[in-house]
Amino acid sequence: MKKIIVILLCSITITGLSGCQRNKPDSSVPNESHFTWWVVQTDGMGEYYTRYEDNPCVQWLVNQYWNTDSLTLGSEENGRKIDLSFTAPILGSERNNFSIMLATQEYPEILDITLSVSARSLYEEGVLMDITEYVEKYLPNYIKLLEQNPELRKFVSEIDENGKYRYYAIHSLTDNPAPPWSGYVYRRDWVVKYAAPTEYIWDWESDYVAENDRPRITPLSAARQENDFTGWKRNEITVFTASERTDPKNDYSDNVIFPSGKTYPYTLSDWEWMLEAFKTAINERGWSRDNNAYAYTTYFHGYMPNGELVSSFGGGNGVFHINKNKNVVYGANTENFKTYMEAMHIWYRNGWVDRVFETRSSDIFYEVNPNGFFQGKVGMQFGGYWVLGDVIRATCTNESDKRDAMVLGAPLPINDMYGADSQRFVSPDSFYSNSSTTMATGFTTKCEGKDMELLFTMINWLYSDEGARLSSFGLDEEQYASMEFNPDVYGNLSISCGYTVERTPAGLTEFVINLPENLQSTGAIRLERLYTTFILYGNRDEGYLVNTGEAAAIQNARDLWSMYKATAFTMEYERLFSSEEAVVFTRTRNHLNDLLSQSLPRMIKNGMDGWGNFVISVDRLNHQRVSDIFQGYID
Repeated sequence: MKKIIVILLCSITITGLSGCQRNKPDSSVPNESHFTWWVVQTDGMGEYYTRYEDNPCVQWLVNQYWNTDSLTLGSEENGRKIDLSFTAPILGSERNNFSIMLATQEYPEILDITLSVSARSLYEEGVLMDITEYVEKYLPNYIKLLEQNPELRKFVSEIDENGKYRYYAIHSLTDNPAPPWSGYVYRRDWVVKYAAPTEYIWDWESDYVAENDRPRITPLSAARQENDFTGWKRNEITVFTASERTDPKNDYSDNVIFPSGKTYPYTLSDWEWMLEAFKTAINERGWSRDNNAYAYTTYFHGYMPNGELVSSFGGGNGVFHINKNKNVVYGANTENFKTYMEAMHIWYRNGWVDRVFETRSSDIFYEVNPNGFFQGKVGMQFGGYWVLGDVIRATCTNESDKRDAMVLGAPLPINDMYGADSQRFVSPDSFYSNSSTTMATGFTTKCEGKDMELLFTMINWLYSDEGARLSSFGLDEEQYASMEFNPDVYGNLSISCGYTVERTPAGLTEFVINLPENLQSTGAIRLERLYTTFILYGNRDEGYLVNTGEAAAIQNARDLWSMYKATAFTMEYERLFSSEEAVVFTRTRNHLNDLLSQSLPRMIKNGMDGWGNFVISVDRLNHQRVSDIFQGYID
């Protein structure tokens, strides 16, 4: 039976690979110069091209001559061309395709390894090469960036027993953490229509709030009960109104003020005030029995493994995180997590939470029940920047929503009402956050006998200033005019370059990204899928800025999503695990996740009577062993 399975897996993999459209090696280029690269996905869902070879930046790269003596661009006289072809899995099958490649050893020379636990484990399994020699000899630009940012080096290399750096993969580096692409989003128009302005709001100009960042007593219901409004003031706004002109994503405005005195939801009290308004909107539309309509949803196992909302209840998450003492702990058996669960039970009892949240397991990262959200039936969820503004109007089922639906971004809230002092007014610290070391690329043992000098010369250029611009923004006008493209994505989009360079009044260099109005995927005009690049997001200290050209609704959401720093997040350290450590981590995590997904929905729906037995079950799964593995790398 095992032999039959292996044969089937091999046939599936070979069929999958042959089913991908790939360029045949150019007969004029030596076979040693041809590399096949597995990328996790292409861009634009086939709208701009079906093969990643047709990406305009890739077309430009393979049309260049590379001088392996100077490790940069060359000419026909002193350089050689490289030949690249690409394979990509069918959308939705990425993880299965990656696993099958490894199981059957039918993988190409270069792999996007973002779906693996760590590069080191793949090296120990015989999949990847130790590329230390190539990095040290052919990637001076990469080494220079690491020397300038030594805090990043621990995430992209390891120190062996002789004190020498070893490299098992190459990582994309960034000049700053990337702007977040996801976070909490909510129906601002429903707040305007259905939330009543509170009689009192926080007085941020008062001496007490200025010193303590909050009134003496919160939430407002408790201040009323105690008749102590120190730090509160009367709300001058009695009716909410909104307006917009011809471009809702940029010119939408309203006079909404939350109980916290902010113009955006800042506290859990703000959230609950919103959720009740969302419930009112849903009931008014006759959707009270529609399972696709709800004020808020959590993920099917009752929490977000990355932290997210859990992190607002004293910090940390439901998995492994770094606490304020720099110790790695497991989060699901803590008082912080218990406080989160108690709040979720109250929210469920109040009718704010999706009644069937535990059944929606198809996507647990940034979309839960997309049909319900795009139909305009969901008040708040975790989502991507692409849903912001007036996007959902076209698919809303309610006529008034079709006219004025407006989705805005919200930061993680500050807990001002649940638990003890240790759970309240603590900045969230554990959630998915982009870092300055991003995706990674591995070079498999299939590279043996290939022209690695040529390949790494091209990669070295991608870490130069000029290469960083290509990766980050796309082709400049001169690069686009230097050759014929087929397909001509830029021509089809009626643009002559991916960006322009300007000067700000303050004398800073500003890279202005050229985003055509009809562009559906920014990756179609730049180099987003090759994770051997240096990405520019803007660095004022270095004298340059990046103007993304994004709508105001998106820029504002990114600012709010990045309000707090993810100091407790541990994902980066997983890249450093050995094969044995990765097995221990994965096995323990899976057992814990199974327990949580079985236990937490019941407590959210029925109450916390089973909490004590749940903690006992968690502790039996020896999570401390994994914490100790993490701690070794932290220390």
